[in-house]
Amino acid sequence: PIVFVSFVAEATTFQWGDTTEVELITFESESTYFVQGTPTTNIWQVGQPSKTLFTEAYSGANAVTTDTLNPYPANNHSWFDLVLAIYDFDYPYVGIEFLQKLNTTKSNDGGYLTVSYDYGVTWINIIEDTISFSEWLKTPSFPLETRNLYSKEDSLYNGEFGFSGESLGWEKVQFSWYTMMEKKGYWYDTMIVRFNFISDTIPENKDGWMIDNIRLFWVDLGGSVHETSIVSNLDVFPNPVNELTVIRTKNQQAIQKIEVFSINGQLVVTNIVQSNEYHFHKNNLQPGIYFMKCTFGNASSEIIKLIIN
Repeated sequence: PIVFVSFVAEATTFQWGDTTEVELITFESESTYFVQGTPTTNIWQVGQPSKTLFTEAYSGANAVTTDTLNPYPANNHSWFDLVLAIYDFDYPYVGIEFLQKLNTTKSNDGGYLTVSYDYGVTWINIIEDTISFSEWLKTPSFPLETRNLYSKEDSLYNGEFGFSGESLGWEKVQFSWYTMMEKKGYWYDTMIVRFNFISDTIPENKDGWMIDNIRLFWVDLGGSVHETSIVSNLDVFPNPVNELTVIRTKNQQAIQKIEVFSINGQLVVTNIVQSNEYHFHKNNLQPGIYFMKCTFGNASSEIIKLIIN
């Protein structure tokens, strides 16, 4: 939800043990956080790897790999997303950890991570994410702490900073934001983290990038940062949506308008409501993740994540 907040920060450090797990994505079953890329050229696949070097997942049978069978092709850009909603985390300090293997051409082909705070309209490499949580404090939200993440000395053929080369085995990568989705005094409901893979025009006959056991967690910074309560004014049931869901305000305030956006930021539904209760029918919407923006009479708004079955 988007609400006005007052937020005070102090210098702080934390230990990686001070975390609470939200979900561990092992690719043995579906996760609502994981969204596969849609282009026809997308080579990310979930399954059992059977390649020259990528012969097995870290745990279980499956991992997500740049093609489970074939070397990665030339001139490719593929991605998958993690869609993270702030109401799934008890604190606005979001962490991501994953296991990876790399087999690419150093400084040419490889992977990089981008983040979007506006539902996929704009993207920024996470190591350049300097979105501030205060106009007057100007403190960057990322990173609080990292492990084995690439740096600005690690670049790919197109100039993006990213992972490339060859790993000796499974590597654990870990990083976190300490002001997730908060910018200039507003709470932003959702962030999308995109795992991008790119290759240049030269075929290399290499395995690419393999990822397993993506761990989502929040970081408890204790008393070092004053908490801000985030209270939703909406009840939504059921969600996921099979055919119909009911959106109702808790304080009887009227919803003036609803807008539904796809994961790529495309407006797919808009309706005038002018009531404190709205019955949303999925109609012809395809299964997937959507964002519903509810605008109230005082011009404030709240955004909720809908999962359509």
